[in-house]
Amino acid sequence: MKRLVLLLALAACGNDVGFAEVPGPLDRYTAEASRQYPTIHALYTGEQGLYRGCGPNGGVCHNSNEYPVLDSMGGILGTIGAGCNMKRAPAATDDLCEGTGDLVTISGQDRELGWIGRDPRDPMGQRWKLTIREPVGAVDPFDLMPVRRGGATIWHLGYYASVSVDAVDETALYLQPYDDLSAAYLATVIFKDAGRPGDPLQLGDPNGNGVFGAMLGGRLVKPGDPAGSYLMRRLVDPTAGPLMPRANCCAWSKPAVRAMWCWIDGLAADGSNALAPIDYARCRPSPDVELLYPELGPTCEASGRCPPTAVVDTSGTDFSSIYRTILVPRCAGSGCHDRDSAAELDFSTEARAYATLVPSRVVAGEPDRSTLWNRIEPSRCQAPCRTMPLRRPALPEAERDAVRMWIEAGAEP
Repeated sequence: MKRLVLLLALAACGNDVGFAEVPGPLDRYTAEASRQYPTIHALYTGEQGLYRGCGPNGGVCHNSNEYPVLDSMGGILGTIGAGCNMKRAPAATDDLCEGTGDLVTISGQDRELGWIGRDPRDPMGQRWKLTIREPVGAVDPFDLMPVRRGGATIWHLGYYASVSVDAVDETALYLQPYDDLSAAYLATVIFKDAGRPGDPLQLGDPNGNGVFGAMLGGRLVKPGDPAGSYLMRRLVDPTAGPLMPRANCCAWSKPAVRAMWCWIDGLAADGSNALAPIDYARCRPSPDVELLYPELGPTCEASGRCPPTAVVDTSGTDFSSIYRTILVPRCAGSGCHDRDSAAELDFSTEARAYATLVPSRVVAGEPDRSTLWNRIEPSRCQAPCRTMPLRRPALPEAERDAVRMWIEAGAEP
């Protein structure tokens, strides 16, 4: 089986999270980028630029209905220093985009809220689980648990529920509503979509993975820090989701990616030099990642290589490898199997992908009884069956073999 090497590395050190800053394939395009895109205006208006690649082509992509708004030069300038994931559901928030959570006062001590969800052990579905950044210790049963933001009390959770601490994990609190009325109030007023900007409760770890992302200091575009910029991450990091752009890939290029990296790298803290020439001479190395884009020409749009993909190792047969190297680049983009998919297959995150495949569409140990295998293997998908991915070439044999071996091995997560 052909091996492809994943060339992207994430580095975590102390409070900093970013891409490994080592010379990589993207740096080979510096000279071409400097010729094509001397300024951000040139990058925005170019034939393979931000507007054509990411703007509202055909009424889709980043127009007034999709965040960030990139339908004007003011839109791209507005990303400087702005928060990210502003329209995403809290559970889908990237760590880089998480903000500071509200503080809940427990027995006289303030603790940062992490995430909130219904207690899976409650068959009635009324009890709520809250995680806190640090262990809370003993809880006074008469403690009203006021929630504070900026020194002001915004909610008194104890008015509506009693509180208890998990005996094993002292960072987990449980709220049991006093009655049906308080249960409805907690669900519809306080906890509904908690974590979205402007919602009643702000959470420090809305995606619930244990990382309080505010300490990473990420922004949509963080001046001088491409690795801390979510917009840049979505262009080069396949672990953050389908690479952008998810459509219009023939209007975007690797030199454009390098230009974006160098523009962010050279931005002043206040963005005052945003329209000045991009300083390629001082631009630091971009991620060591090989990106695959369609070849330009009359068949470009029909090439099926959108969203772009990273050169990755397809020899692994664990689900993480299957998800990262096959499901994301081949099946998750261009309006296919994402959160809004009519087929009810959600490949937007690894956890959601596994949950929607196993056991309903994958029978562990039995590929021939698995819908996933029968839809990607052309010899088993005969009319009226339609081979996946739709309207694109069948998956390469090596990728189909990897999926089959994963299923045969037990389809473990």
